Amino acid sequence: MTENAFHWSSLPLSEFTSSDNSTLFYHHQPAIEPIGSIVITLAWNMSPDVCSPLLLTNSLIRRYYNVYIFIVRGYQTNSTYGNSVDRCAIDLHEFINYCKIGNFIAMGHSIGVALWWQYMLTYGQNRISKFVLLDEMTVLLQNPANTPDQNLDYGSIVPLNDLFKAYNLLIKGDHSARKFREDQIKPQFSDEFHTEHPGVIDLIFEKVNRYSLTSTAQMLFSNQTNNWIDKLLNHQIDIPTYLFCGEKSVVPYQSVFFQQQFYTNSRIHVFSGPSSSHFAWMENYAEFNTLLNNFIFS
Repeated sequence: MTENAFHWSSLPLSEFTSSDNSTLFYHHQPAIEPIGSIVITLAWNMSPDVCSPLLLTNSLIRRYYNVYIFIVRGYQTNSTYGNSVDRCAIDLHEFINYCKIGNFIAMGHSIGVALWWQYMLTYGQNRISKFVLLDEMTVLLQNPANTPDQNLDYGSIVPLNDLFKAYNLLIKGDHSARKFREDQIKPQFSDEFHTEHPGVIDLIFEKVNRYSLTSTAQMLFSNQTNNWIDKLLNHQIDIPTYLFCGEKSVVPYQSVFFQQQFYTNSRIHVFSGPSSSHFAWMENYAEFNTLLNNFIFS
């Protein structure tokens, strides 16, 4: 596939103001014949345009579903407070009310899944008709008391010292902080995608660098210090759920299988092959479209 063959667009953004007077951004793609809505939350510091292959190529979604992409605080603003999973779940709730979205399908990627978990714990599951989980683990920080197999199940890939090192580097907000963020995110795409679509990688990072490094550091700390296992065991999710993961993702795919115990009605798909990265759902958008449509329209 040549670079120009990859479906990609810079999505137009709108803004709204949260209850604590923060400016937040979102994208809205209205349906042609709407029967429902999909609300998407993004990975840490991620460009909203990673959703554009889905929006551009999925004719059924484009025809029947209003799609909203929610962007956490710190994008195009110097957000110095409220940069936590808990506060961003409040922002997400306020955004849904601001856009007057009724019942909807929730889709989250990476930390975007954690936002939905916190949203459900705070506001319940009643408004969410289906849930699409894209490659997220339940516990990022390694516990020295855990076995290697437990760390795989939990998705614990971050030693505690690495968390403090990352936070201290990012909070400085200088060139080295931007370089560190880039070095953390780039390996999350497959080697093949880097080789075949370097122009798209450049476009992604043009948007990544619009996030304030203060919010970057604080959101990282908030997410990695959360342990979702205890929370989800006590609040099982009854929404029909589709869990996606990748064999070569930075998120151990075993950790996504481990999560099935938290859902009473779920299915799972593992992307395989050279493009089975943390962004496998984007890199393999045609395969993802087919699976997503079978889930949504069934």
